[in-house]
Amino acid sequence: MKFPISSTTRLPLGLPLGWLRVVAAISLVGTALSLPAAAQSDTPVQAPPAVPTVGPVTQPAGTGTPVVTTSEATEEEESGLNLPFSASLTWITSVGAGTFVKGVQGNDLVVSSITPSLTVPFKKSGLSLSAGISGTWYQIPDLGTPLAKNTFLWSDLGLTLSHGSIFANKDKGLTLSGSFALIVPASRASRFLTRVVSIRPGLAFQWKVGRLTIGALANFTKHFMRSRSPQIDCDKWPDGSQCPTGRDPADPGFDNGAIADVADLEDLTTLFSGERAPGGRTWIPSAGVTSFAVGYGLTLGLEIVDGLSINGAISMAHAFGIRSYEVDGLSSDNARAGRSQVDALTTSLGISYTLLDHLTVGASLDTSTLRPLGDNGKDIVVVDFERAPDNITTVSFSLTGSL
Repeated sequence: MKFPISSTTRLPLGLPLGWLRVVAAISLVGTALSLPAAAQSDTPVQAPPAVPTVGPVTQPAGTGTPVVTTSEATEEEESGLNLPFSASLTWITSVGAGTFVKGVQGNDLVVSSITPSLTVPFKKSGLSLSAGISGTWYQIPDLGTPLAKNTFLWSDLGLTLSHGSIFANKDKGLTLSGSFALIVPASRASRFLTRVVSIRPGLAFQWKVGRLTIGALANFTKHFMRSRSPQIDCDKWPDGSQCPTGRDPADPGFDNGAIADVADLEDLTTLFSGERAPGGRTWIPSAGVTSFAVGYGLTLGLEIVDGLSINGAISMAHAFGIRSYEVDGLSSDNARAGRSQVDALTTSLGISYTLLDHLTVGASLDTSTLRPLGDNGKDIVVVDFERAPDNITTVSFSLTGSL
């Protein structure tokens, strides 16, 4: 199938690399995505595009592939170490498809992430509490990622309370689990988005038949912010001379709605002609920030032999902005009035192998796209190699150690 160029916009690579296992099928390490890497760099850009946050539906287990795992024993029991907690450390290196394109269209991309996580089980209640954070190392950022080589950025901190067996039927291999994640803003992107905290409840259903595991997952994310538009606090920026001072209201990119919720601004012309907002704050003109998001997906895992598994997943997320927009004569024929919305589709196919009791290696092929249904809502992008220079598709290699 040939897909129109307008049907897909490349996701910032921080999205798939932030999908690292904390605990439970749909808990989150927590990577802020409303601003691309440009907004996370040491030098703030004047007007980074605003992309509503689309929370991942699943976490990978050792690779970029989301999977559902089922086990009657806890990680602590499987390890044989009798520890009061379990821990894991995952390293993933991803290479963009544009790296393999020859000639002027080549667009090299190599990014790695490291994710430590810690889980404390409460056996009597069936609950567990986990914490995880992810760091992303941009060894070779592509042309669409305005970061210096070897830039390292932290994600948000995820704290997740989960129950691995709200309902279970062992005879039929059915399990329903749930989780509630509290996402603490620790990333640079979340600072720009003025996030205070985010919450993410979720449910996961899995059906295990022999060596085959089928899963369905869903979650809801709500963000709490101090502002309806991204901001930079120039007083706290390391180099004040690099901090933008706003934009003139005559500029077509100026968005009056971005500061409509600030009561202490009277002279907007003066402010956006070169002066900073009170307290050193500078608003970044944008389409606003994300209010909430809904995610869901399907996973499939097959254990070929002991320790060797193949996994597949497809997930969709719908992020809704804090603002609403009207349709006018200049709008697209496919435009709809109402709250701003961005959709994201992620597909993944991977393989993993347990080398030792506490060491797993894996590889996966992942494709992540924004607006995957296209302008007319009839197109879909599952695996995309036609636009390899956009690095929509990546190949990932992983190594996971656990206790």
